[in-house]
Amino acid sequence: HNQEGFMHTIKNLEQKFTEREPIYPLCFADMCEQTPVTNELSAIQTKQDIAAFAQMLINIYGGWPFFSAKIRKNILNKLNEIYENATQTTTAQDLFNALTTVIQIIPDHHFLAKFGDELARYPRQERANVGENLAKKYGNGKKYFIGKLNKVGIIAFIKCFTPDQPQDIEKFRQLVRNVMIDTDAIVIDMRDNGGGKPPIITMIGNELNGIDTIPRTEQMYIRTTPQATNLYDRIDLPCEHCDLTVDPTIQTDNRSFKLPQGHKFAYNKPIYILQNNRSASAAEHLQTLLRFNPKMKIVGSNSSGCRQYNHFVSVRLKNSEIQIRFGIVYATVPGIKKFETHGFTPDIRVPN
Repeated sequence: HNQEGFMHTIKNLEQKFTEREPIYPLCFADMCEQTPVTNELSAIQTKQDIAAFAQMLINIYGGWPFFSAKIRKNILNKLNEIYENATQTTTAQDLFNALTTVIQIIPDHHFLAKFGDELARYPRQERANVGENLAKKYGNGKKYFIGKLNKVGIIAFIKCFTPDQPQDIEKFRQLVRNVMIDTDAIVIDMRDNGGGKPPIITMIGNELNGIDTIPRTEQMYIRTTPQATNLYDRIDLPCEHCDLTVDPTIQTDNRSFKLPQGHKFAYNKPIYILQNNRSASAAEHLQTLLRFNPKMKIVGSNSSGCRQYNHFVSVRLKNSEIQIRFGIVYATVPGIKKFETHGFTPDIRVPN
């Protein structure tokens, strides 16, 4: 309720920020750069940045239409409270601290804000104690280990990285093919792998499957409001087949995908993926790529749950210089309705 006793609804709070307020431009930002820190903001400048943040969520962010009414209401109420309390000069740091309380209720591990050296994001769970990644033990200081231990193939990555040279991906491909030969099983260790670039992970899945067309998502939706479509040319988002009159609209639909008739997996022996709740984003791709293989088992604890939002843009709030990174695409993970922040459930759970 506001001071007059009027109960706010999701609709009227959305209208407050998107119709009664002017549409504020968002400047693109480089999250790797250090931006200048503005010390003081007038009440008007603070309200402008809060409204711009709200408009970004409501009109551009991929997750907004798919959040429950309860989550959207909580976010809007918090933003409205911060907005109404902006009545005097404050600092950009204070605004960042206030927006942090909003970001911490947005269930999206990829959504984050940056101010100076500080990051605001959805709270991370305490690390699940299911042992260290084998790359730390056998990798000789590298981020990975691919080899054989007795009759077991080991593929271990601490981070999903892009090789320095294009030919390096072929080197990794040959290492993976070698562990597929004369082994009784393959263990893929993704514990504490927070993600990164997916090419090597995709290659591993394709090699083990013997097919490179298995989709990682069931459906992908994009935002098609004027504010969202203005960003497409900056993120190379293909939407030539999308109905831009519907928001959000389906960009791709893979629900009917099936393996080719008579398909034989390139590796037809047990595959175990080791994970914990720090296995995230690109490190979670393998589970979707290998999901058709009946011999694949997930071992450990639940993964992080960091896969439903992608095609990221980074913008800057004009007055405070606060940077925001978010995705304008929402994806559904095959077979899992509540994936984000929950992750893949292991077939073999390892207690702490």
